[in-house]
Amino acid sequence: MIFELIIALIGLFFSILFSSSEIALISANNLQLKVWTKQNIRGSNLAMNILLKSEEYLTAVLIGTTLSNILATSFATLYFSQFIKYPVLIIMLIAGIILFFGEILPKTITREAANRLLIINAPLLYLFRIICIPIIALLRYSKWGQISESFQNSRQGIKQNRDDLQHLYEQVDYSKTIEKDQQEMISHVFEF
Repeated sequence: MIFELIIALIGLFFSILFSSSEIALISANNLQLKVWTKQNIRGSNLAMNILLKSEEYLTAVLIGTTLSNILATSFATLYFSQFIKYPVLIIMLIAGIILFFGEILPKTITREAANRLLIINAPLLYLFRIICIPIIALLRYSKWGQISESFQNSRQGIKQNRDDLQHLYEQVDYSKTIEKDQQEMISHVFEF
């Protein structure tokens, strides 16, 4: 009885960990991590390397989230079935717990401190990626690899366009071309 609850809570813990790592990978600021790497902030170098291979790490994180959710829901079902006789109530209860505590709450919190959390979770992500290398390789050589490659190319194109615009913006003589308000607004866009 208590065994099932403990295993379910372990699954929920890993669901929280992988879910927060997912949003940290997506929301991390490359520039800030580069600065921290130059300042020799502990863990920033590994976090920067993770961002350079973000597609592989994101795949590993999604695999981890799936496995931990399976673990949590399976053992939580065994635990709650001893007290609740209606399966629909068990499903609703577990779905609510996983959705709120395993997905929404960690992602909401992580978005505010993505860089720091990526540094904290970097060793675990590195280890888990090594464990998932066979699955990642299989996905890379399947049709999924073609889809993710086109997605990666479109992301690089967007980044290149942003870099080009920023370069043009930096070359403009502000006093002659644009007003102060416009200059501040454009600066805020690039900071965002």
